[in-house]
Amino acid sequence: MCTSLAAVALAKVGPRFSLTGSVVSFCGPKGQQDQLSSGDNTFGKVDRSIDSGLVGLGERNMKKPILRILAVLYTCCLAISAWTENLPASTIATPAPKSAHVTGFRIRTDQCGSALNWFTGQLEAVGIGYTVEKGEMGRFEAQSTALALMRLEATKVINDISIDGMATLGSLNDGDLPRLRAMLLKDLTIIKEEWREQAGSFTVIGVLPLYGPTSAAALGVRRATMSSPIIEVAASELNLASFIPAGYTPQPFTAPYTGVIVNCDHVLISPCLFPTLLRTDGKPFWGPITEPNPLLVANGQMRYAPDLQIALQQNLAGKRPLILTAVGAGKGYHPVMNIDDVFLALQQQKKTELLQRKPVVVTLGQ
Repeated sequence: MCTSLAAVALAKVGPRFSLTGSVVSFCGPKGQQDQLSSGDNTFGKVDRSIDSGLVGLGERNMKKPILRILAVLYTCCLAISAWTENLPASTIATPAPKSAHVTGFRIRTDQCGSALNWFTGQLEAVGIGYTVEKGEMGRFEAQSTALALMRLEATKVINDISIDGMATLGSLNDGDLPRLRAMLLKDLTIIKEEWREQAGSFTVIGVLPLYGPTSAAALGVRRATMSSPIIEVAASELNLASFIPAGYTPQPFTAPYTGVIVNCDHVLISPCLFPTLLRTDGKPFWGPITEPNPLLVANGQMRYAPDLQIALQQNLAGKRPLILTAVGAGKGYHPVMNIDDVFLALQQQKKTELLQRKPVVVTLGQ
């Protein structure tokens, strides 16, 4: 039985190759010549069988038969490659889909990394260690590597946390900063561990609070409460809406209010540890400098929510919040409000200390 593989493969290609007058065969009855011929005599004829050519390799010139054999094999490879290009998509393997974010985290947990989750008020860090050892020794080795990588990733993010839009934790000129940062990393809480023995990998996920007495905010509270870096933005540094409406923001609830929400869904705001609420002239009316107690500042005078709807659904500012509308941003971090909303907020602060009851919730329109 003769198997003409190259002829079959080339026939599948269609218009890519012409088989007119072509015969390609690799095996046949004993003594039958294997031949490769074509209408344009591209490769020439193999006038001897491959078997006889191989038997006489020691006596004949070896280059010519071997080059002819390689030419035949190369033609077969080209034909098979072209044939597979015409196969239906269902018969060709597709790449695996990309990993998605795990529910509850803002980072991918299938690789080392770290990120700030401003909505939960936590720093998230992931470390993954690998080993070729098996059993308990391999588990211990991979776990140790994962823990070291998790702390390293967390350190990177801590240094880049914006304090007030003008400085980061890593830029503070404080001799105690390395010691305080080392103490802070001790509070990195492991919330999930996973050992995959077959893959030889150990995954560790840890979180660190952004606010509180032992938190990232506690490292920057000294700068936030200093009198020198008061956030006051020049008019040229304000990014205001083209049209600023007059009057108060229409309120869905009536007094007494349970908290304050600053609606920044339509304003580009970047989060930082200590934002300040500004007037349209760039002067602050509420922020860290207005709070004399550093502990309350470290607890986070302002927190973030994805959008106004989620802030209301989850009662982040209580069941009856006062809603203020941002009309711009100062330096990209600090919400700006019109004079009427500023007056309304300060009026409620004077009556009931509303701004101090709960952290002010700033929505980010995400």
